Amino acid sequence: MEVRPVGGGPSRIVVIPPGASTWQIGERLTQAGVIRNPRALVVAARLRGASGRLRHGEYALAPAQSAMQIVDILSRGQGLLHRVTIPEGYTIRQISDVLAGAGLVQRDRFIELAARRGRSFTRPTLADLPIDSLEGYLFPDTYHLPRSLDEEAVIEAMLDRFDQAVGPSIQAAARARGRGS
Repeated sequence: MEVRPVGGGPSRIVVIPPGASTWQIGERLTQAGVIRNPRALVVAARLRGASGRLRHGEYALAPAQSAMQIVDILSRGQGLLHRVTIPEGYTIRQISDVLAGAGLVQRDRFIELAARRGRSFTRPTLADLPIDSLEGYLFPDTYHLPRSLDEEAVIEAMLDRFDQAVGPSIQAAARARGRGS
């Protein structure tokens, strides 16, 4: 069994699907020309104590990396991040177009969650959400997101950013209203 790196050459983009076994991941990496043999990854994962802990996602892996280095990357989930900018004033539909265009969400699923199921996202800044839409709560910013996130997680990231930027002023206003009555 060959455990040395395959050799030089550019990185290859490899997508690891959710639920893939270590052997299946090794087969994908072998097909992509990143490692010589799936067994190399299995052995490296066992030696690192990472069997069953390799994360799904999209990775840039080079043939010059050893199986141990690849296991370290996959076990930490150090996948590719995609930069996407959501301009101020964009509607949920426009945001979904940007995210879907970057391959980060399924447009219809994102719209369904953000426009019709806003109350399923619980957090203090949404406590007084008058309708079930998150219109105005998905913070405009530049995000660096992996393709392995689902639509809920992308919305959560945008709501987290909203909470960081706007949450303190909302809380201060609520305290002021409480004192003023």
